[in-house]
Amino acid sequence: MREVRTQDQVRDTIAQALRGEGGVAQVAFDAPLFDGSLGLDSVDMVSVIVAVEHCFGLEFPDGTDFAERFRSIDTIARFVEELRSAS
Repeated sequence: MREVRTQDQVRDTIAQALRGEGGVAQVAFDAPLFDGSLGLDSVDMVSVIVAVEHCFGLEFPDGTDFAERFRSIDTIARFVEELRSAS
């Protein structure tokens, strides 16, 4: 159940980071964020990464494959949960 709340929080964080652009609120949790219909680019990805770090109080490890880990809301939520569990 905690992952669902994490997914919602990730989606809200992304929407705030992108200032409501791109229709993130309507995106399915498993939909691609950067290669899909949202049209997000590398600048958007940096904004999302920084916002997720700040929101969850995390620092992503060096060498993180952001293209893979930030593919969708689901993958971001799982990554956040992994990092929380490791702390």
